[in-house]
Amino acid sequence: MFTKTSGFLAPFFLQFTKEHSEKWLCIPHALHFAFAYGQYNFNFGVCLNRWTIIKFNNFETRWKAYFWVFIVVTIGVPAALVIPILLNTSYYSQNEYWNTFYIDSTFDRKNIYMILTPYLAVVTGVHIYMNISSYRKMIELAKSGFSVPDKRFLVISFYVFTVDMFLTTLSVANCTILNFQPFTDNLTVLSWIAFCTPFASDVLTFCSPLLTFTMCHSVSVTASKMKRRNMVPAPDEVYPVPAVMSQTIGVSIFRENK
Repeated sequence: MFTKTSGFLAPFFLQFTKEHSEKWLCIPHALHFAFAYGQYNFNFGVCLNRWTIIKFNNFETRWKAYFWVFIVVTIGVPAALVIPILLNTSYYSQNEYWNTFYIDSTFDRKNIYMILTPYLAVVTGVHIYMNISSYRKMIELAKSGFSVPDKRFLVISFYVFTVDMFLTTLSVANCTILNFQPFTDNLTVLSWIAFCTPFASDVLTFCSPLLTFTMCHSVSVTASKMKRRNMVPAPDEVYPVPAVMSQTIGVSIFRENK
């Protein structure tokens, strides 16, 4: 592994210990959290868009008018949350159990999670509620005689629910361990949480495109045709792009099967 204490990048990490760090290191450290929480906000916005359009089918024009608010919140809130990291010094420390390096801050990781975790818990709670509410609405439409893709929508909701719950649980675990210090004698639990934490952003990054490709029929069909024809589809094979954010997973499927 690149982050191993015996790896070839070890000399680089050792240049930025707590006693000999550089101020600029706080920038990539802050961006790590800013990008992750920007992705949380994006997933929340996608879910909110799907929920409002399914529950109240006249909301699309409002999304067009106020889409800029979504952009500001998606970027601005994470940027505000990581200001304390930017005002302090970041450095590399060592995980003795895994013999790897990880990034820390003089602001202290426990304080970072005390700021970020409550926000994430609220966002995830509302996110889960909207997914369940949207699915129930789809069931109602199906019972009323509408043709709706309840099976794929259920799968999407389950995936989103699983990812959000896993990442939120991981953040809550970090916050609890760092602030209240349970499992002090159980290095295995502590080390596995420390091992999984860096991959949270990767899960967020790949979740949306993978779900879009596998669950959105128009996207997967278009991609397959492009691959078969050497990435040069005919003009009649190009699918129109829906209005603002309606190409998102749930709404695309809903419209295709309505």
